[in-house]
Amino acid sequence: MAAFYAGTALADPVFSGITDDGQPYRVKYLGDTEESEVKPAVPFSPELLPTEGKPRVRLAAWVTDPDNRAFGRATVNRVWGLMFSRPLVDPVDSIPLDMPVPKVLDTLADDWSKHGFQIARLVRMIADCDAFQRDSRTDFEVTEQHEQAWSVFPLTQLRPDQVVGNLLQASKLSAMDSSSSVFRRLEAYGSKQNFLQLFGDRGEDEFESEAVTITQRLIMMNGELAANRTGVDLINNAATRIATL
Repeated sequence: MAAFYAGTALADPVFSGITDDGQPYRVKYLGDTEESEVKPAVPFSPELLPTEGKPRVRLAAWVTDPDNRAFGRATVNRVWGLMFSRPLVDPVDSIPLDMPVPKVLDTLADDWSKHGFQIARLVRMIADCDAFQRDSRTDFEVTEQHEQAWSVFPLTQLRPDQVVGNLLQASKLSAMDSSSSVFRRLEAYGSKQNFLQLFGDRGEDEFESEAVTITQRLIMMNGELAANRTGVDLINNAATRIATL
């Protein structure tokens, strides 16, 4: 797959983008004394790959071909996982081609492909389904069977970006959104980036329910952001301002 990008180079000047220089992709295999040229190839369904055109254009056509179910399934599964904090199937991205999948996965993937791969439409479709609109609170004991059947909305950890977003919002009296001042948004952006750099992400354990490190717990208890947003500050902290009323 990397060979599809081998013939590209930064343009001069750099800000004008990238160009095609036609250079082949060469690799020195283990045990060989010289490099060998590697031709662009796809891991499956080679019949969907156009025979003519620029390498990256050919790859894009193969990826978005309606008969390439893998692309649609993987994207839908990841978007579903981001919205529910739990994917429809595991693994999240590398779904085996012969693996049985829930019907809803293929239904959403087909609709997404048919409508030009619009992420906004995919998000609306998922948000409009019954599973997304269900509550986590019930008047009965929730079992693993209920969660596996999506009978209740899954209780999961917040992602790091959601954690810092909630911390910042909790310390303000007004909503922080696109209508906020430029200065407030810049300040929030800087705080988020600093927090995420220290807190990190869950990597391959992104959708695991207990994927929290000791360092992350310490940052939440003793980190600079948590300390600043819970300290006595009449200007920046909503709790302090409310306490003085």
